[in-house]
Amino acid sequence: MRLQDSAGELEKVLSGLPSPHHDEVLVGLNNGDDAAAVRLDGDTALLSTADFFTPVVDDAYDWGRIAAANALSDIYAMGGTPKVAINLVGWPRRRCRWSCSPRCCAAVSPWPSRPAVR
Repeated sequence: MRLQDSAGELEKVLSGLPSPHHDEVLVGLNNGDDAAAVRLDGDTALLSTADFFTPVVDDAYDWGRIAAANALSDIYAMGGTPKVAINLVGWPRRRCRWSCSPRCCAAVSPWPSRPAVR
């Protein structure tokens, strides 16, 4: 699928889903954002995002670094401070060797040691 063919497809899929109103949901399905924001208390909100990032480079370590930076940028774009990260890995084994996965995940390992991510 070409990129221009996929533009707007997610919005079309989501528009058919029920989206009940909850006062705690600050950013949800109706906002067209790729992250969500849920109020925990008066001044604190939990931001959540998940990305599946297509490889744009040949090196698995660089791919992991780019994917981590992309996911963290969603949180920064919403004015948040990353506190936790979950590493999702998935790719077609016929096209990418599974043995590359440790290298891809290793690229994310330094992120939690940085001051903004715990």
